[in-house]
Amino acid sequence: MALLIRPPMKHFYRASFLTLLALLYLNVSQAFSQAFTTTWVTSDGSITIPTNSALYTYNYDVVWTNLTSPGLGDGSITGRTTNYTITGLTNGHTYQVQITGTFPAIYFNFAGDRLKIMSVSQWGSIAWQSMADAFSGCSNLTITAGDAPILTGVTDMSYMFFFASTLNSDLSTWNVSGVINMSSMFADATSFNQNLGAWNVTNASRASLNMSNMLDNSGMSVGNYSSSLVGWEAQGPIAGVNLGALGLSYNTTGQTAHNRLTGTFTWT
Repeated sequence: MALLIRPPMKHFYRASFLTLLALLYLNVSQAFSQAFTTTWVTSDGSITIPTNSALYTYNYDVVWTNLTSPGLGDGSITGRTTNYTITGLTNGHTYQVQITGTFPAIYFNFAGDRLKIMSVSQWGSIAWQSMADAFSGCSNLTITAGDAPILTGVTDMSYMFFFASTLNSDLSTWNVSGVINMSSMFADATSFNQNLGAWNVTNASRASLNMSNMLDNSGMSVGNYSSSLVGWEAQGPIAGVNLGALGLSYNTTGQTAHNRLTGTFTWT
């Protein structure tokens, strides 16, 4: 009869423990590969993540990492339900902040640490519910993200980039088909110069659309404003839209589209 040779149990337990650690690491890595990721620079040793907990329910986790001096001031926390202030940070250093979980709205509202946020490098898998006043007043903000935010649950983007004077990123792939309020969205975003003609302005999933003051005093060039008008007119858009574009001009092609928008589709 052949002998049954059993492996030492300590080796078995060690292998199982290492496997468990590997699985845990994989799960955490996958979660944060889909995190809402931003970068910040502080001048007073802290960063406050702004929420709108008076209107929305939050339950989010945060991981922060010092990109200037890795390991210095790094940390994490779970289960946040309102604003969270990260302390003990080094002034002048760039910190990456990753958010996962239920985080329906970021809400600077022209207040708080609006000057500390430098970039959005990934939108991740956050199911947004509102973008109203999201980055209002964030005058150092740029968007380097290669993905687009999930906006299927968003109806309000008013004042989203109001006075975000550094912003000039391609947002043409965003799905805004359910948004009904874009008022003052790019107002006084003086560097913003992008073509928004691919943005859905039809009545397929909305009964109305407010674009009042949307582009007022933004940095949109004659070419990009004209291309936006042409793109919107070609969609057979929703009627009666009030489009705000104070300080902007269009070329002859844009004028043709503008005439159709204000005539056939009663835009103002």
